[in-house]
Amino acid sequence: RRRRQPCPGPEVEPLDLRNWQNRREALREQLMSRDIVWVGGGHTYYLRWILRATGADDLIKECVGLGKVYAGWSAGAIVAGPTTRYFEAMGDDPSTSVVNADCRSWDIPNLWICDGSVFPTVGGVNPSLTIQAIACRTADRIAALRSRGEL
Repeated sequence: RRRRQPCPGPEVEPLDLRNWQNRREALREQLMSRDIVWVGGGHTYYLRWILRATGADDLIKECVGLGKVYAGWSAGAIVAGPTTRYFEAMGDDPSTSVVNADCRSWDIPNLWICDGSVFPTVGGVNPSLTIQAIACRTADRIAALRSRGEL
């Protein structure tokens, strides 16, 4: 049996929003104590509902406004994130793309998008491994910026 190697980078501590209904101030404290706010979920409509039901949607916007990094790895995370702008693609020009080559939003510096929505085109094969690679690469970029004090 292979042993799993530790992954360098930020520590991840999940917050299951189902446990935070009617506890907005406690959730705010939890979110503010994190360096990065990472939202994930498989069902877009449920994710949007739970973010609103707990007040996490407004709290995340507050966190981003205070300089926290916001990232997500699902369609729901992007739809429910601190912007409602449609994500067109990754690119080098802010006037024609939403994120740069590091998956960082042009409009919101602490917004990172790590999912298939940043692809300029969709190929004829399953993109899961590419999406995972983009997420790992983006996490490395965030960690490097943080270690240099640029976040």
